[in-house]
Amino acid sequence: MDCRRCDKCLKQERLHLCRLNDSMRLQERNNSMTGKKKQDVIDEFHLLRTKIEALKSDVHRKVHITVTGVSPLWLGELRANLLLSVRYLEDAKIRLGMAIKALNGGASHYTKIDEEGAQRACNRKTAEIAVAARGAQRPTS
Repeated sequence: MDCRRCDKCLKQERLHLCRLNDSMRLQERNNSMTGKKKQDVIDEFHLLRTKIEALKSDVHRKVHITVTGVSPLWLGELRANLLLSVRYLEDAKIRLGMAIKALNGGASHYTKIDEEGAQRACNRKTAEIAVAARGAQRPTS
C-alpha cells in the first residue's frame, strides 16, 4: 500500500510544523529575555541610546551632502528625508529613555539632579532678594 497523504493532510501538517516552529522561536525569545538583571537591561538600553546618538550624528552630517547629476527637486527630497530620519532617531532615543525610566519604577535618572538644581536656584533667588532688600533698607544720606 502506498503511504501517500492527501493535500489537505500535508497542508495541515505543514501548518502544524509552522506553528510549532513559531512557538519554539517565541519560547526561545522569552528565555533570552527572562533572567536578566534589571541593571544589565538598563546598561543595554544606555548602549543602544549611545549607538543611536552616533548614528543620528552620522545621518545629520549627510543632510548637506552635494550630489552631482541630481535634480534640485530630488536633492530637496533627499534632505527632507534625512532630516526626518534624524527626528525618528531622536524619538527612538527618547523612547529608550522612557523604557529605562519605566524599569526604574517611573523615577527619572535626572530627578535627583533636577531637585538639587531647583533647590540651588531657589537658594540663589532667595539670596538675591535678601541682598536687594538690604540695599533698599539702607538709608540714603
